[in-house]
Amino acid sequence: SSTGWAGGLIGQMFVDSDGFDGAAAGTANITSSFATGAVTISNAKNAYAGGLIGDHSVDATEWDYTATGTSNISDCYATGDVLISSAVTLAYAGGLVGYNNALSVAYATATANANITTSYATGDVTITSAPTSAAGGLIGHNYINPYVLYSNDSISSGDITDSYASGAVAATAATDAYAGGLVGWNYGRSEVEFTGTATASADITTSYAIGSATASGGSSKNYAGGLVGLHQKSGTGTVVVLNCFATGVAAGDASSIGGLVGVNTSGTITTSYWFNATNDYGIGNPQAVGNKVANTAYFYDSTNAPLSSWTFDATHWQIDSSESYPYLYHQVWTWTGSGD
Repeated sequence: SSTGWAGGLIGQMFVDSDGFDGAAAGTANITSSFATGAVTISNAKNAYAGGLIGDHSVDATEWDYTATGTSNISDCYATGDVLISSAVTLAYAGGLVGYNNALSVAYATATANANITTSYATGDVTITSAPTSAAGGLIGHNYINPYVLYSNDSISSGDITDSYASGAVAATAATDAYAGGLVGWNYGRSEVEFTGTATASADITTSYAIGSATASGGSSKNYAGGLVGLHQKSGTGTVVVLNCFATGVAAGDASSIGGLVGVNTSGTITTSYWFNATNDYGIGNPQAVGNKVANTAYFYDSTNAPLSSWTFDATHWQIDSSESYPYLYHQVWTWTGSGD
């Protein structure tokens, strides 16, 4: 078996900007695009599957000059279910993007951007078998990796803003399983070999998830969170969950499941909240209740904390008092009369 890429619109998208002989800049943004079909991969060595894009990677590498690579996704959506039925080594599956990667390698200055804004996914996401699996309602694995070899700056960003997911998520793995209602594994990793500055940005802002997240089968890890399964920072930069919420039930290892985040490793979580009737903690490890609201009705009033610190206007959050959870300005909200 070989590597498999599958997406409702694009299987693999790779933006490569190399500044070996002079300044280099590559741009390939994706805007106002959508996909509605189901996406499936089976029996691949490495599997990358997404409702819109399977593998979305940006690589900026330079030696003596400047390299900038940009491929941002905005105003996009996918509605189809995503399934990886088996993979030999690893599997990344997301309702919108399976694997979102920004890699910058620098001797002088390199910048890679793979940001996602005003986008959403509604399909269920499932991985049934792989040694390592990461499944998310929007993104399976968000991996942002600036790397400096000798000097100057390397900057990588993969921020998620004004986006949401509503599908159920399930990740099964032999060793490590990560499942998140929005992102399975969010990782900002900056590395400096000798001297210089590497800065990673993997922030999740003004976003939400309402689907369940289940991680199972892993002999080492089964991390699940209503919003993010594993929220991880290594080195300098920001890996932040800010002004977000989740309502889905998380299931996995008892010490590594949370209504908001399964496991938080050096990341930051600010003015974000969660509610479901099953989970005891908002963050599974280190265990913390976090901002659990009292009941579903609490969501309907923007004067309640921490909603009161959010921005409700024409370009941020919206709310229909006594009728809806907060929703994003680019959504069309239809109230069913049930109060849900």
